[in-house]
Amino acid sequence: MKKQVLTAGLVLVMAMTACAKADDPTSATGSETAKDIDVTESTTESESAVTEQKGGGSDFESQLKLLSGEYGNWEKEIYDWQQVTNDETDMFEVYKVAVADLNRNGRLELICSGLHGTGSFSVTFIYEVNASFDGITRLYSTDRDDGVDKGGDFTKHSFFNCYKKDGVYYYAVDDYTGTGWALTEECLYAYSFDGNIDKKKIGGYVLKVEDYEFKSVLVKFYDAKKACIDGEEALNKLIDDYWKDYEKQPCVRLNWGDFPKEDNCFDTLKKSFDMYEEASDKTCDLLPGYKSFHGEDPEYNIRKPE
Repeated sequence: MKKQVLTAGLVLVMAMTACAKADDPTSATGSETAKDIDVTESTTESESAVTEQKGGGSDFESQLKLLSGEYGNWEKEIYDWQQVTNDETDMFEVYKVAVADLNRNGRLELICSGLHGTGSFSVTFIYEVNASFDGITRLYSTDRDDGVDKGGDFTKHSFFNCYKKDGVYYYAVDDYTGTGWALTEECLYAYSFDGNIDKKKIGGYVLKVEDYEFKSVLVKFYDAKKACIDGEEALNKLIDDYWKDYEKQPCVRLNWGDFPKEDNCFDTLKKSFDMYEEASDKTCDLLPGYKSFHGEDPEYNIRKPE
C-alpha cells in the first residue's frame, strides 16, 4: 500500500515538473514557442508592407498564377471576338497586356487592350481575380451590349492621371479616332473599374482637315451649361472644371507587355505587375494632339455636346 502511494506521488511530482518547464520561457520548449510567435509576427509585418506598397492583398504570386492559369479562357474570348481567320499572329501583334489593381480592392486585374483598323479604334478586355480568390471575373462595359469597351486608347500611355471620389478611383484616358476622311476626333474620358468598366466623357475636340492641313479645332464640352472661353485654354479649363470635386491622386504607371503565349504567360504577367506603380512621380500629358496638330492659325469653334 505504501509502495503504491509513493509511486503515485512520484508520478504527480514528475507531471508538475513537466508543466513548469513548458511554462518557463527559459526552457527549451518555451524558447521554441516564443520563436514561433516571432516568426509569425515577422511574416505578418512583411505581408503588411507589401499590402501597403501594392494596394492590398497578401498573396499576389497566387493571384498571378490564377490569372495565367485561366489563359485558355480569356485568350479564347478575345480570339473569338477578334474573329481571326488566317492565323493567331494578328491577335498577338495587336493586343498588349498589363496587370494592376486599378480599383484598389486587393484583387489584381488583367488589362488586355489593342488598337484596331485604319481609324485606330480601341478594344479593351479586363479580367479581375474574384472575391473568393478561386477564379477570375470579366468586367463588362456598361455602355456596350457585348461587354467589350471600344473607347479609351489605353496602350498609348504608360502613365495615367488618377482621381478619387466617394471611394472610387478614376483615370483619365484618351480616345483618338478617325470619324471620317476629313475629321479626326480626340476625346478624354474618366474611367472607373468598380465592378464593371464605366466611362464618362469629359470633353474633346475635332480636327478638321482642309487641303491635308489641320485648319480648325471644334471643342465639344461635356457640360453645356459651363461657361468656357474661346481659344486654346478652353479645353484645359474644361478639364480642370471636371475634376474640381475629386481628390487628385498620384499618377499610376502600367507596364504593357506583348500578348503572351501560354508557355510564357506567367512570366509576362509577373513582369508587368513588378513594374506597376500606384504612386509614380510622373504625370500623363493629356490630349497631346491638341497641342501639336491644330495648325499654325486654327479657327476655334466652341459648340455644345452632341
